Amino acid sequence: MSKNEIPKQDPKQKKGLTNALKYFFGVGDAGFVLMSNIETFYFMTFLTDLAGFAAGVAGVINSVFTIVDACLSWLYGGIINGTKAKKWGRYRSWLIMVPWMVPFLYAFMFIRVSDNEWLSAVVIIAASIASHVAWNFSYVANATLISVVGKTPEDKATLASSRATWNNIGGLLFSYMGLPFATLLAGYVGEKNKFAAAAFCLGILMVVTYFAHFKMTEGYEEIETETAGKKNDKTKITIREMFASLFQNPPLMVLMLADLAKWCVKFVTAASAIYYFRDAMGNPGLMTTYLLCVAIGAIIGAFSMRYIAKAISSRTTMIIAYAGMAVSLFLVYIF
Repeated sequence: MSKNEIPKQDPKQKKGLTNALKYFFGVGDAGFVLMSNIETFYFMTFLTDLAGFAAGVAGVINSVFTIVDACLSWLYGGIINGTKAKKWGRYRSWLIMVPWMVPFLYAFMFIRVSDNEWLSAVVIIAASIASHVAWNFSYVANATLISVVGKTPEDKATLASSRATWNNIGGLLFSYMGLPFATLLAGYVGEKNKFAAAAFCLGILMVVTYFAHFKMTEGYEEIETETAGKKNDKTKITIREMFASLFQNPPLMVLMLADLAKWCVKFVTAASAIYYFRDAMGNPGLMTTYLLCVAIGAIIGAFSMRYIAKAISSRTTMIIAYAGMAVSLFLVYIF
């Protein structure tokens, strides 16, 4: 570096975790869960019951956008790592650059714009893909910040536990800010538009809470100058390299398949819950109680994870957790 070259990054980069990070890193995930759960729990019932799509058309809408979203999900990390870092940091910048677009795009997932069934289906599919692209950049960057901000395994475990706890607090709040909130909004926008209104309002909340993450992580990520950027080019991982490293790492592939199976169970049970309580139980009001109980259990598990992982290691904790989940799901199936 020449004498005239002055680095722009803060030489007093923070190291230890602040109390805000220890206990409030994850409020953005709570906002994300509140927003995305509108889709998770009520998208299919919107398509069939409110928008009036035939079951086959509703299935096509859900399948097309889900497949596209799954294919694109492999790319976000490579794009974030492979493009030029922005002024607020390679990862923090994504917490404020794109989330503001989400409420507007997301709301159109829950609006039937025409009597023409297939035209409306195309609009909903386009809105679904666009909103997910916008929020996935922020979601991936937000998750990556754990390894950027946490300098030690203990710090990373604390951040992961805090994030998981708030994630599940979002699920708890959703039990009262999901269907009840949408029902309240129906008095202002009409029954058919209640989920669109809820999606927009909770999308705004997600923007605000991601901004909170942006502020509390200030000073923890190195701001790359042009010189530093060239130096870091050697450590950037391209999309091609990501795929290559994946297929050369069997344990990582198994881990991804396990995670994929977990999310498949979560989404299927979540989407079918409202039909179960409404049609099989004949009491849709039980949906609130169900969501509340699940969220409380998840919060307890997420918060205790930081202490269990410290005592028996993160690896052992994960193995026990997956085994427990498998046994629990089998018991649910039996009963």
